[in-house]
Amino acid sequence: MKYTNLLYLFVAAFLATSALTFSSCKKDDDTKAAPTVTLDVTSFTGKIGQTASVAVVVVAKEGLKSLTITKYLGTTVDASYGTAGTKTVTTLTHAEDYVLNEEGLSAPVRFKFEATDNKDQVSSADFIVTTEASTSYLLVKYNWQWKSKV
Repeated sequence: MKYTNLLYLFVAAFLATSALTFSSCKKDDDTKAAPTVTLDVTSFTGKIGQTASVAVVVVAKEGLKSLTITKYLGTTVDASYGTAGTKTVTTLTHAEDYVLNEEGLSAPVRFKFEATDNKDQVSSADFIVTTEASTSYLLVKYNWQWKSKV
């Protein structure tokens, strides 16, 4: 009789432990990390006429849906770039070149690289270009009139 009670107690404890174990285990969340956007440089400062270049590398474990590049002049989107200020590519690597001109004298130029993967997860990085006036620009474009005092 003692062995049967002990056996029932052992079976009841095993069933309780099993039920507790299976009810507390949650299914592992299979979400992948969001894509990452890496730039070889994050900023460039130069004079008018120089070329700013940046290499973009995207790592997307879920596959890349698109890499959207938006150009900003200060805080506003530059509508003259691409289609209404944006350009879309679908490659994991991209090189962007920008020739510095007068538009960057009043406000910095910013390129935002935004990667979207196939699960619609988004990641972004910014490339900021600061333009300085060159000597030749100042000689040609600056208002050199002298004002005389009578």
